[in-house]
Amino acid sequence: MVKRSFLGATVLVLASSIFLSACGSNNEGSGGNASEKAAGTNAPSANKQVTLTVFSHKAGSEAGALPDLIKKFETENPDIKIDYEATSTGSGYHDALKAKFAGGEGPDVYMNGNSEIEKVFAKSGDIANMSDRPWASELGDAVKALAQSTSEDKKVYGAPIELSGLGMFFNTDVLEKNGLQIPKNWEEFLAACEKLKQAGVTPIVMGNKTGWSAAVFADLTVFQNNTDTTAAQVESGELTMDAWYGPALKKIQQLSQSGYINGEQSLGMEFSDAAISEYLKGNSAFMIGGTWMISQLSQANKDFKFVFGAAPVNDSGNAKVNIIYGTGWWVNAKSKQLDAANTFVDWFMKDENLSQYVKSQSAFSPLVNGTSTDDQHAAPFAAALKNGDVIQPYIPSGKYNIDFWTPETKMIPLLIANKNANPEDITKEMQVARDKAVNK
Repeated sequence: MVKRSFLGATVLVLASSIFLSACGSNNEGSGGNASEKAAGTNAPSANKQVTLTVFSHKAGSEAGALPDLIKKFETENPDIKIDYEATSTGSGYHDALKAKFAGGEGPDVYMNGNSEIEKVFAKSGDIANMSDRPWASELGDAVKALAQSTSEDKKVYGAPIELSGLGMFFNTDVLEKNGLQIPKNWEEFLAACEKLKQAGVTPIVMGNKTGWSAAVFADLTVFQNNTDTTAAQVESGELTMDAWYGPALKKIQQLSQSGYINGEQSLGMEFSDAAISEYLKGNSAFMIGGTWMISQLSQANKDFKFVFGAAPVNDSGNAKVNIIYGTGWWVNAKSKQLDAANTFVDWFMKDENLSQYVKSQSAFSPLVNGTSTDDQHAAPFAAALKNGDVIQPYIPSGKYNIDFWTPETKMIPLLIANKNANPEDITKEMQVARDKAVNK
């Protein structure tokens, strides 16, 4: 589902992965680019029904409460009909989204994390500035900072509808049967992996058909052990990619060479489906993932015993969780239905509606006083949040579009599968991506 809201993400603030349009009337003669024009403030006329096209990456079981919420919205707003289309991330959602806009058929509203796509759309005037919408003032400070990282003007070009978490799933049944507790750091994690391997258990399941699991594992490892990294250090060249990502990639190589990951098998698995099916077989202990996958696991097998918490990839201190801009609604600034689009997003962002969606995703509300998940599978994650054991988000300046995600998702899976890749080659490609963007 989630790419990140990181430099290049999905991911992230990475990294997220990672997941983020102007008030007033729609004055077509006001000049300026489309993103600076109002998204509209008045609801559509009740005398004429309009159709609002909504494009989303929440398909199948990932949709959660979306179908029910759309029905509720249409009931409460009979003058607006929702034409909802969904394509999963693994099925080419982002390519389809870019193709729609390139062909002049962009949806009125679409769903995505705060990614490089949005940075491009903000510059081209394809997404609306939503800084003055009623819900924007209710966003938490950290969420608003992520939302404002879309562009250098620090405006909110999107409505974050969930704060997702990146971390690790722990099969508590497998751990207990092997006399293990949830690891708290890298040393304990390695020891647990070795004991599990000796017992005939594949310690870690990944899904790397599109490279997601590998890239997110690397990002989590980097951020837990480089808490003081800033966008300025990366963009100025003070911090090289080898110095930043090299140690994490060497850790991944160690896991792979030790036989702790379903290496080559992972190349044929998508993280959001086949990897989950493999994990549900109960033959593995750990799986990298996001909070939105909790409901997929519990719905697929109500007897499966697991919890979700911080990935123990930290060298010292407490393992930390990563909160990301999971996904959000973005309004097409050139839509002919701007008023209806605004009505839909504003309605969705009310806690009474948003909470229904957030809970269905086992996620956390972006609103200061919003309602978050109470799913006990997420208890370790929620406890880490409460204790302040949270990774400091890497927030790009918005000045450059640095695509780290492509080399990460392309090359780290090969490192995991022991196929002609090494940490130095990967950081070299990441350095090329940084230099290309900054020196453009």
